[in-house]
Amino acid sequence: MPTPELPPSAILYQMAVGHYVSRALHVAVKLGLADLLANDPRPAAELAPKLGADAAALRRVMRLLASVGVFEEGAGGAFSLSPLGQALRSDVPGSARAMVQLFAGLGIQDSWKELEYCVRTGQPAFRKSTPDGDAFSHFDAEQAKIFDDAMATFAPQTAAALAAAYDFSRFGTLVDVGGGNGAILI
Repeated sequence: MPTPELPPSAILYQMAVGHYVSRALHVAVKLGLADLLANDPRPAAELAPKLGADAAALRRVMRLLASVGVFEEGAGGAFSLSPLGQALRSDVPGSARAMVQLFAGLGIQDSWKELEYCVRTGQPAFRKSTPDGDAFSHFDAEQAKIFDDAMATFAPQTAAALAAAYDFSRFGTLVDVGGGNGAILI
């Protein structure tokens, strides 16, 4: 987050390069870095061969993510997970892994390059390339799973907010149309 002590141009710079962080998050999740760092701090040079990655490039990505609190870089260049980074592990309850894969992945990122089209036409980005399609018709099985898993990340909070905001007791039957796995309805 920008700090008020910075001049406006520096704050705007931070905003303009914000996509660097989301892309780095996506790469970290795709490579499984949080799972590899779950138990022990490790330097990028040790992780790189296991991931088929360039050690120097991997270190730069990990340092970028350390600068925003996802990883911690210790003396000697070993990286560990911060409390924030723990949420990227695949084996923790409420993992944010799928959510990051969805929102920082190429599909969503690419759609944002069409923001001007959306603003000028009032149409969603996918209409530019697929006028008669829908937002989900281009999903393959992997993308559909990532989408479902990401939506499930939000289900507990959404369900609690919905239940607190609305009294459903007067209804004998509820139908969740397009509800994925039905977690919200349950």
